[in-house]
Amino acid sequence: MKNPSTKLHTVPAEATGSDAPTYRFESFTWTPDDFPRNAMVHAEELAQLVNHVKDVATGAATVFQLILAHKHEIDQDNTTYLSPCSLGLLQQMAMRSLQSLDTEADNIVDRLHSLKGSGA
Repeated sequence: MKNPSTKLHTVPAEATGSDAPTYRFESFTWTPDDFPRNAMVHAEELAQLVNHVKDVATGAATVFQLILAHKHEIDQDNTTYLSPCSLGLLQQMAMRSLQSLDTEADNIVDRLHSLKGSGA
């Protein structure tokens, strides 16, 4: 029970006028900005990276679409077509695919940083 003599202290809401601070999101830069301008990448390596990115992105999007469809079926009281085990396996597949993409990106970042250091 509250003490009746206790008064709540309230603070007025601040104005949201143009004097309010604004914050801009800046993405983290993983690669150096100042590697040599004449640095080149082999077309075969670039093609492999693009294929890997597209495979992972398409696969992960498909997994998320299946999970979303599964949740809608549960909400509509229909018989679901995915078991909890299948959902877990799909999620693991998407996570492992994204991790493989991250590993590949780490390898490229390391190479870019070493290229910057060599000045080649």
